[in-house]
Amino acid sequence: MKGRPPKLQIHEQVLIQQALQNSPKDYGYQYSYWCDKVLRAFINRQFGVLYHLGHVRRLRKNLVGSGWRYIQTIY
Repeated sequence: MKGRPPKLQIHEQVLIQQALQNSPKDYGYQYSYWCDKVLRAFINRQFGVLYHLGHVRRLRKNLVGSGWRYIQTIY
């Protein structure tokens, strides 16, 4: 295996996938839709990992695909 070990374990990534099926409001956020900034805040709060937005976007695409309808970019 090359490179750094992942900061998030597989079971944590599964928890993120499950969270993305719900509204961010269910986790105390004011937004109705997931965007990369809200997802980054969720990951940081739940797992203590702070990612760059580009990595959050890549992680999200790997977890749910690029065409997932509930994730909207709201900046």
